[in-house]
Amino acid sequence: MLHSLLILLTVLFSNITLETERTIEEIIRSHFQELIKVECKYRQEKKISFINDPLISTGIFIYNKNEDIIWKQEYPFQETYIIKEKSENKDDEYINQFIISILNGAILDNKKLETNYSEDKNKYFLILKPKKGVMKKKIKAITLTFNKQNISLNKLDIESQNNDITKINFYDKK
Repeated sequence: MLHSLLILLTVLFSNITLETERTIEEIIRSHFQELIKVECKYRQEKKISFINDPLISTGIFIYNKNEDIIWKQEYPFQETYIIKEKSENKDDEYINQFIISILNGAILDNKKLETNYSEDKNKYFLILKPKKGVMKKKIKAITLTFNKQNISLNKLDIESQNNDITKINFYDKK
């Protein structure tokens, strides 16, 4: 009897967990479908194993659906990066398409990534782990953190296979 009760509880709780994950996925998918424009400031911190202090950069990030993405770095030096779907350089094109897939939600359908959803009181988390290919050799995990209140991307963390970490915080959204 106790064995049957444990099995029943396990099945019930696993169904509740799956339902929660579907709900979070639907909320995040909806956010990506409705996202048309984002303009915000960012602060990027890179922790690299062979450098004691993190590398910090700040600037402005601009996204308009169906247009190029503009990444304006203001500190430590001024530089503007235009992120286009097509590029002459294959490495740039791969990175650009990856960034675009995060913003348009296509990353959720990438079969080369294991996708996990979770939440806490104030945030939703989307954790992506490469399963194979070039990404698996370079990236351990990518975590996107969304504000629950307005379903906006507040933070993007990338952990490399060599344990270097890049954290990008987005704020002052317009």
